[in-house]
Amino acid sequence: MGGTDDPDNLIELTIEEHAESHRKLWEQHGRYQDYYAWQGLSGQIGKEELIRKIQSIANSKPKTEETKEKIRRYRLGKHLNKLSKEKIGQKAKERWSNGVYDVEKLRLSRIGFKQSDYQKQRVTETLAAAWLITTPEGITMNIVNLREFCRKNNLDQGNMSRGKHKGWKCVKLSS
Repeated sequence: MGGTDDPDNLIELTIEEHAESHRKLWEQHGRYQDYYAWQGLSGQIGKEELIRKIQSIANSKPKTEETKEKIRRYRLGKHLNKLSKEKIGQKAKERWSNGVYDVEKLRLSRIGFKQSDYQKQRVTETLAAAWLITTPEGITMNIVNLREFCRKNNLDQGNMSRGKHKGWKCVKLSS
């Protein structure tokens, strides 16, 4: 946490004491590094899971404008062909079925990370738009504010905004 490696700033600890010190630091400061150091040193999670969690957190951190620009320039004009998209989709399905992607693990890895104001605004605008909804019985209706509609009808707005969910169909009307 910013200290030096000078001999007078170091103490000798057993692995158990080291794990316990990270637990105390995590409770005191809430740093994910201490949480995972404690979990790993105490044997509560294995090395592979620890690496996945740390990588997940590192990949979800906000990027600088410079990094975003580099990524944008790299991707500019690059399009995946149908076969590449199918391979990526198949690999993702395999990872979900093999437990590599676990909804609860992904949720926990996002704790403490907030959506940017820009992302919140985009979600709000998208969901507050006009939508054409078709019920499982075939009844169509125009609605505004997909989030509110989904809450009232016990539907998942994320899946609905992608086109369909539980027999319901959803199309965003152009504004």
